[in-house]
Amino acid sequence: MIMVILLITAVCNLLELFITDYSICLIFRIIPAFFYPIAVSAALTIVGKISPNDTNKVVLGISAGSILGLSITSYLGLSYGFQVAMLWYGLINLASLILTFLFVPNFEGNKEPVVLQISHAKSSKFLFSIIYVLFTVIGISITYNYISTYLCTVTLMNPEFLFFTLLFMGLISMVGTTLSGYLLSKNGNLTVLFYPIGFAVITFIIGLLVKMPFLEFCALMVFSIFDGSAYTV
Repeated sequence: MIMVILLITAVCNLLELFITDYSICLIFRIIPAFFYPIAVSAALTIVGKISPNDTNKVVLGISAGSILGLSITSYLGLSYGFQVAMLWYGLINLASLILTFLFVPNFEGNKEPVVLQISHAKSSKFLFSIIYVLFTVIGISITYNYISTYLCTVTLMNPEFLFFTLLFMGLISMVGTTLSGYLLSKNGNLTVLFYPIGFAVITFIIGLLVKMPFLEFCALMVFSIFDGSAYTV
């Protein structure tokens, strides 16, 4: 499953090198985005089977990779153009595909009947969790996906400063992943309750400091802690 998704993503990214129509290009961006959460879930499931104690390390890698990838891709796109960024993205996917083929073992899928799987979703706790995750991820994704454009066009950061800002965000996000895991083990309910409130507050502060690059940078470091905590929470 992961290999198929990586192949689809790589093909879509490489095809975008030759597409000039915005609507068609947008379609090729939506397709990988649709499969992305499936790949993340599959990766966490595989690690849970291979080494349950190392799941948090994968979450740490996802968190760091997301923002580190954003920093490098944004720099390439702003400095050398969209095609170079997509070429970089496609090559990374191809490398991931090869490494997955070489080092990730095959596992049988879940043989539990579909009806039984659906029955797990009847509890109110499960439904509330789904709603919580849905709105939390929507809020994070909206902010995360536009952060580089926001800093470039509104805060007026140049590509070099933007690169280092996003790079530091990636490093700090790893602190957030580790910290949230510790807090969840101490008091899970309080951590889950505080997370969306804290995330909303820091997002509001980022908006207030839009014309102050240094203070914006400091606020973004706090934002990165929350961003890195997302997968763990």
